[in-house]
Amino acid sequence: MNHYKKILNKIYSYYPLYLFAVLSFILTRAYYFSPGIPLGNDYLGWVARIQQFSENNEMFSIWSDWGFGLVQPFSAHIPLSLINSIVNNPSLVLSITITIVLFITFSSMYFLAKYLSKSTLAAILAAIIFTCNQYAFSRFASGHLPFSLGYALLPLIMLFYLHILNKQSRSSPIFLLLIFWITIAFTRLDIILYSVPLLVILTIGKYSTFRSKEAVFDFTKYLGIVTIFILGGLVGLMAVQLVPMIMGAKPGYVSLNVSIPVQELAWWSLSLKKSFLGFARELGVLNSQGNIVWNSHPFLKEWQYELAMFVLPFLAICTLFIKRNWLTVSLLFLIILSVFLAKGPNEPLSDIYLWFYRNIPGFGVLKTPNRWIMLLYLSYSLLFSFLIAFLVHEFRLEKINKHIGNLTLFFRRNGINFMIKLLDRITKGLSSIDKISLNKITVFSKYTVFVFIIIGMSYSLYIASWNIFLHGFQTWNPPNEEIAPHIWLSEQEGNFRVATVPYFQEFMKTNEGVPTHDLGFSSFLWSGHPVVGIGNWKTGPAYSFVDYTHGLMLDGETTDFAKLLGRYNVRYIVVQGYLPSHSQSIPKGFDKEFQSKFITQQEGLNLVWENQKTKIYENTYWREKMQVNDQFAIVTGGRDILLKRESVKELLSFASKDVILLRDLEIDEFRKINSFGEKLPEMLIYQTDLSDLKFKLFEDSIIIKSQDFPQASNPWYVSPNFSVEENSWFSNTSFEKSGLPTYSSLLISSRSESRTTTSFEVSTEDQYEIWLRMRFGKDVGRLNVSVDNEEIGSVFPITKSPEIFKWIKIGDKTLTKGLHEFTLYNVPELSVPTKDAKLKFFVSNTDIDQIVLIPKSKMNYFHTGLNKILSRIDTSFLIEGKQNLQKADEVAELMISDDWSDKEYNSLWKAEEQTSTSIEFSTQQLNKTPINIVKVKYNNKNYQREYKSLVELKFKTFGVGKSLDLSDKDYLSFYYAGSGEDTIHSLLIYFGGISANFVAFKLDNSDKRLRKYVFDLDKPYLKNGDINWSDISGMKIQTESIDEEGEIIFSDFEIITLEKTSINQNIDIPIYIQEESPIVVDVIGINPNYKGDIVDIQFSINENFISNEIWGGWSIGGEQKEIMHSWDLVGNSKIDVVEDTELGSVNSIKVSKNSPYSTVAEMGFSGFLDLTEYSGMTFPLEINSSENNLENITMVFFFENEQTWARFDLNSNIKNQVISFKNPHAFSDKVNWEFVSKIKLQVTPKIWDGIINMGTLKGAPRLIHKGVPNITKNLGIHPPGDYLVNIESNPPVDLDFVSVRHEDSSILTNKNNLVISNIERISPSQYTVTVNAENPYMLSFMEAYHPLWRAYVNDKVIKPIILESFVNGFWIEDYLSKEIEIVFIGQKFVSIGSKITIITLGILLILLIQRETNLFNKYELKFRKILKKYIQFLRRIYEKT
Repeated sequence: MNHYKKILNKIYSYYPLYLFAVLSFILTRAYYFSPGIPLGNDYLGWVARIQQFSENNEMFSIWSDWGFGLVQPFSAHIPLSLINSIVNNPSLVLSITITIVLFITFSSMYFLAKYLSKSTLAAILAAIIFTCNQYAFSRFASGHLPFSLGYALLPLIMLFYLHILNKQSRSSPIFLLLIFWITIAFTRLDIILYSVPLLVILTIGKYSTFRSKEAVFDFTKYLGIVTIFILGGLVGLMAVQLVPMIMGAKPGYVSLNVSIPVQELAWWSLSLKKSFLGFARELGVLNSQGNIVWNSHPFLKEWQYELAMFVLPFLAICTLFIKRNWLTVSLLFLIILSVFLAKGPNEPLSDIYLWFYRNIPGFGVLKTPNRWIMLLYLSYSLLFSFLIAFLVHEFRLEKINKHIGNLTLFFRRNGINFMIKLLDRITKGLSSIDKISLNKITVFSKYTVFVFIIIGMSYSLYIASWNIFLHGFQTWNPPNEEIAPHIWLSEQEGNFRVATVPYFQEFMKTNEGVPTHDLGFSSFLWSGHPVVGIGNWKTGPAYSFVDYTHGLMLDGETTDFAKLLGRYNVRYIVVQGYLPSHSQSIPKGFDKEFQSKFITQQEGLNLVWENQKTKIYENTYWREKMQVNDQFAIVTGGRDILLKRESVKELLSFASKDVILLRDLEIDEFRKINSFGEKLPEMLIYQTDLSDLKFKLFEDSIIIKSQDFPQASNPWYVSPNFSVEENSWFSNTSFEKSGLPTYSSLLISSRSESRTTTSFEVSTEDQYEIWLRMRFGKDVGRLNVSVDNEEIGSVFPITKSPEIFKWIKIGDKTLTKGLHEFTLYNVPELSVPTKDAKLKFFVSNTDIDQIVLIPKSKMNYFHTGLNKILSRIDTSFLIEGKQNLQKADEVAELMISDDWSDKEYNSLWKAEEQTSTSIEFSTQQLNKTPINIVKVKYNNKNYQREYKSLVELKFKTFGVGKSLDLSDKDYLSFYYAGSGEDTIHSLLIYFGGISANFVAFKLDNSDKRLRKYVFDLDKPYLKNGDINWSDISGMKIQTESIDEEGEIIFSDFEIITLEKTSINQNIDIPIYIQEESPIVVDVIGINPNYKGDIVDIQFSINENFISNEIWGGWSIGGEQKEIMHSWDLVGNSKIDVVEDTELGSVNSIKVSKNSPYSTVAEMGFSGFLDLTEYSGMTFPLEINSSENNLENITMVFFFENEQTWARFDLNSNIKNQVISFKNPHAFSDKVNWEFVSKIKLQVTPKIWDGIINMGTLKGAPRLIHKGVPNITKNLGIHPPGDYLVNIESNPPVDLDFVSVRHEDSSILTNKNNLVISNIERISPSQYTVTVNAENPYMLSFMEAYHPLWRAYVNDKVIKPIILESFVNGFWIEDYLSKEIEIVFIGQKFVSIGSKITIITLGILLILLIQRETNLFNKYELKFRKILKKYIQFLRRIYEKT
């Protein structure tokens, strides 16, 4: 009987655990009574992955084919997938797991609080607070299961560590080690970092209790042994993860060096006050269903909300007045530290937090500062339990009076007089009662206080998470219409991928408005097929490729999107019935239906299934995961080449090839490819020039990569809202993802004034040329480069061409052997006004791809090395011919400045109204450079001012003086500081001595800082009259109002010229012929600057003209009608009507030198001329002149007013002119061909002398362009040798492709008869493929590239090459062997690590059992023998594997 009584008592003693089990079930009751997917941001992803790993043979595979494939380390998915493989209900498995984690959260805090407070009731209440606070519920409500589990285990970590500090149990180190392992292995590697401050503070607190050096020494020795044991055991237990990571198989998020934007850190943190009160930042369902935010509540005002949240901190702090020891003081410090960390970069002391962020390894991994309040609630819960334990055990009046006195002192110090008086009266009243009554009132008061504390605490918890307390955690079921297409896909045979629309969307909102993983992105749950999505923690080649394709979709400029995806095994595209809800998928300003409309415009997509909401398109371009090809090309460009290959049907020889981007190859890999055959593969030059090849393969250079700078890192996290841009240099992946030709995927960039320095080592003393590969564009700034604190040079890489990356030489420097410093300084505040009414200022944008230092002594090889490479190239292409390849060592466009300081122009500035305006001239230092300054003070006293102009600079007045000629210049730059008034100032430039002929550029008068402005002369804010940049007569700075006064400052002007090579007009391409063969040129996609141009394309070899081709022109459709109006004279011109044998009746316009106007004739109308029935106009034109200085002849149409016009440039070499009204060369505002008021004929320069014969103008109803898509020209058969093929066009044109080859065929047929007869997927990390081939070939494996993939052919191991900057390629020499095995060898390291983990875990469990039960003491000898045999057994297993 007594035996059963003991058992019942034992069972009863665990009643708190039964209570916690009931509470956990109540909170998750909907999971079991309303079955579905647990509702929370990440839970759908968890359910999908559990299903994938259990169904797809991935439970123990480190490689997952999720999306395009990624490394998936050992985690909680494995045990959950094992369970699901039995029950086959991933939602139920996850639901039970959440309930268990809730139970662990309750229980772990209960055991810790019970150990410290010795009170069951106090421990129960502490457990409820720790589990049911807003932060804990927000973790569960957001679906953050790893953090929930890490949070649940935190009290156990503290419990066992306290046991260690107090030396209370020999087993505690083993228990702590196991808890650490579970936390890391089943959550995430970074979550354990949150426990580090706790352990450090507890350790310091324990040291504070020692009073002798011997005690400190003994404890340090003991703690060191325990630490070594735990770390060593942790390495053994973590071997299943550590061994693969050490060998290179690590997930994308494993990095101690990340760049999370500071703005993002601030976004995911709250203020100091909110953090102290315990508000959660990531609220999940609490927000979407409970309408709870940290600064608002559905039925409380904010101050009431904060007051309710203040209950717990207040009671926890009060505990310090009744119990003060090293532990409570440690908890106080933990509160202070956790609040400081949780507030993130917000004030106060933001600089200290940012120092932690930038200097402590691993700190930057923790992207959400608010999560630090898990330590806050740990402290609050424990301190509250101490308070409750005190109230339970306190019965004596003297102690109550004592503690009331302590509280009185506390409030007195804080200046709360009301509470002081109240507590004093309570103390005096209690002291005046007799002993018996006093005891009764004391007990009554105690229970009253206790009840109020419990009610207050319960109210605080309820208010913070009221909807969870009322309804529990909820479930949701996706609509059947949205699931149906994926169920249909599950019935389709084959190994293929699926893309879903919304595309590139990680999260969506349910019908209830709750954020969750995107249904399409997680649709593997129903289809069983991998889905193209963001995935892989936003890093690596797979993410980069998907990001790139998403950009193509948003550009909307391609119909080959499906063809591109089909190459990478995407067979179906599912258009979901819901619209995108995340700005990452559809940025602001886009039509929500844009993506679905885009899909309908793609070629090669067939609708194969649909219901009322969703559609499935089959991709006719779909290809298997394994592909073979005996042809490939190396491309010196960016990822855009992939789209070009798919879209340019004319270049079939290229379209059939695999692509290797030169930037993805190291020198050794290039040599490896070089050994594939007697010749190098085909080389394609795209978006760049041959310099890339030379710099890439020159071995004796010193290379400084962007990753070498301290601010650059390889971020696994990409912020959807912020970028790492402010006040520093930062790592930048945007250009690589956009398809531009970057050398590396990671650039170092700056958007503001900042410096960055790195060190590099020189092994040989020499003079070095310093080269930078950087972005040239319209929004760039000036960059200063220094070596060892000596400025080497400065570059301003501005260009009017589309942005491009180019090499540019900075300067020379003699370097001695040893370590040196390289510094980049981004010069601040480049400002460019735009046409917008609101000024936009662009800071200095600098983007560096790579830095190379080339020894002068090796320059000869540097220049000749390229020829050696070209001598082995089979075919050379220039794609999108935009560079002159013969000048590859020079930058294509250089900025050349002409300073006014030596021309004394500044002294010519005069005040427009001298009585109200004064001018001062001075010199000022700016960026260590002296500049001339003009200071203008102006006022409006007594309303004396009549003009808006403040100051004027005149070059030419009434024919006196010399005009300023800027006709060959590109930009005008100067420094300017406004008066601070919110008004617009303008810089006016006027022409020909006539103020009505002007252009205007805006200045920001509200900014009093001296800022640099750069004006593009082609893009003024406003222009009027005849604009002639060769005849600038003056400049003015004027205000928008005469009723203004203030002071402005401006500097000398700087004239900027872009020194251009001939772009798209003169292209030189080298080619080497090994055997006698023809040279054939393909010119594809000719786009003249003006659609009506007739283009003469000439071909030469080694400067010898071979032949030419005429391209373009118009055909006239419909009957033309004459426009019967006469030309009127302008200026010194004379007009005669004459008969011409070829042109018929013409107006002969004789133009004399020194005409004051560029207009030589004009045609006016009474009213308006209506030309809307015509597409264009035709007329004969002939020019006769003894001088060869005619630059331009144009016809300008003016409309209702002369502010609206359209200009057409005429070709003086063509007699029959055709102009298309749809294609003016320039125009101002919106033209309306119904109201033509005047036509002017203009020439430049005005000093031209000659005769213009103009025939009758005729309207053309319809114009048909006669351009052809391409030209193929055989330039004849040539013997072996080096050749330079020159292609020149007149007038200049843009070209899509230029191909130069030495075989007379544009289609290279596949002679290898390559056939894949079988593909077998054994597991995600192992495939077999059978290939029939007659020659060596490239095997393309369309999984995301990883260097640990291997191909096994017989006994030969083949490492992968990164194909197309994305997937794996294997060059198969042994083509006679048909069977090929593709293996991810990271799995082998998992096997090795798992054995180490099992051995370590077995030893620890045996030690634990032995220490806890002494079970083996009687049989110690037998135990040793058994243990020895066990270890030998495990060793044999290891040796066999």
